Amino acid sequence: MKSHQYGFPILDSSACRTMDAAVEAQTGLPLAVLMENAGRAVANASMEFDTHRVLVAAGSGNNGGDGFVTARILLARGVNVEVACVRPVDELSGPAQMNARRFLDEGGRVIPVKAANWSAASLIIDAFLGTGFSGPVRPPVNGIISSINAVSAPVLSIDVPSGLASDDCAEPECAVKADMTIALGCYKPSLVHYPACGYAGEVRLADIGFPATVYPEPGEAVLSSAFVRSVLPRWSGDSHKGKRGRLLVVAGSRGMLGAAALACEAATRAGAGLVYLACPEPLAPVFEAKLTNQVIRPVASDDLPYFTPASVDPICDMLASVDAVAIGPGISLNGESIDFTKALLPDIETPCVIDADGLNAIAEGAVPPANSVLTPHPGEMSRLLRTSVDEIQNNRPASARKAAALYSAVVALKGAHTVVAGTQEPAVVNLASDASLATAGSGDILTGIIGALLAQGLTPFEAALAGVRWHGTAGVLAASTMGATPGATDILTLLGDAREEILNDDEMEYMA
Repeated sequence: MKSHQYGFPILDSSACRTMDAAVEAQTGLPLAVLMENAGRAVANASMEFDTHRVLVAAGSGNNGGDGFVTARILLARGVNVEVACVRPVDELSGPAQMNARRFLDEGGRVIPVKAANWSAASLIIDAFLGTGFSGPVRPPVNGIISSINAVSAPVLSIDVPSGLASDDCAEPECAVKADMTIALGCYKPSLVHYPACGYAGEVRLADIGFPATVYPEPGEAVLSSAFVRSVLPRWSGDSHKGKRGRLLVVAGSRGMLGAAALACEAATRAGAGLVYLACPEPLAPVFEAKLTNQVIRPVASDDLPYFTPASVDPICDMLASVDAVAIGPGISLNGESIDFTKALLPDIETPCVIDADGLNAIAEGAVPPANSVLTPHPGEMSRLLRTSVDEIQNNRPASARKAAALYSAVVALKGAHTVVAGTQEPAVVNLASDASLATAGSGDILTGIIGALLAQGLTPFEAALAGVRWHGTAGVLAASTMGATPGATDILTLLGDAREEILNDDEMEYMA
């Protein structure tokens, strides 16, 4: 299997068909070997469930063939397994029929789908429709899918849940609701992007033996922990605060103090040696009481509790002494603050992460400096691209790539499975995340993490990828240790644990 520099490829159905055709033509490796490997991977994953009665739902094509291989391997392991097939064995296609006969020869039992007792199964393996499917789902398969979804048994889908089109990430009209999906050889778009991926459950990638030479260059990839581990800063015994980078956070206004504080605290916990907060002068006493691990730098603001054009020159005086800048959290949408941001950005020459109200200033004409990371949520992205949120969400990778090209920046489009895109790199998707991140202040934490990584010398693309994974892993830990409703400060406190999780836990590769 081929892995990309940043992770694992996401390929559409056309690319998958091309790979299938190229395997025998280029390497002489029979497809039957890949099918055997696929069945073994699914059988191995099946053993994590209750297998006292396994029912495999098999289609007539290659996906059904994978199901028959799975059933045969489970049978050899002593599992009580039978296959409910949409057609008689004599009417199946080549690979499916061959593997159905092998299953029968070894004592397996094949029944018509209309005779299947789905409610009696302890595990259902879904092998109906594969990557070649495109809707709508027709009878009798739509009825079978409805029957499977109506029972309580867990469902393990092979490659994609039946009813999901491999390339279509929209809400399916009719699809199996899987608890786990084993993606064969590569990820498919509908396994990665919402709302379709909500039907896939836990997605694991199986290496089934595709030679690296048959993989095309992907336009998208799933972020790997291995890449993040390779770029996360490791601090030597003689490190000091100067070696670990100086970050200037430009943030805060009356009523938005928490955003600035969270960004600063996150930057410190993400390893920045010195974190300076530039804030409007009237707010400095509050921040000095609130923040003890950072240096407060009050700046002139015409005695107003928000940034104004009068704040630009004092902040410019600070820029030469820092390694990176984070700007935007809690700046406010006040017109004078927008003018401030427009005037300040051209003077920033260090790497820079821009979020929140800094992005709104860009949407109103501010120009991001070179080496910038933009971190919009879908609403902010809709303003940056002047389109609807629905349009953004319908194709998140394309939206991220478009914004990256338009603003000559790295863009991290936040949301369920954040997408990071650059001007030259593929769009990279982070699967390590949790709904707990959808809470006020979470984005400010991400800004602080990315800012700290920029200050420690990572490139903007590296900092965005590592920051997104670090942030997402903290959200996963928060949900697992604190329940379904952690707040931003809970996520913040787990950043240290999240770093250790990334550095030490190989299970985060999502491999079957």
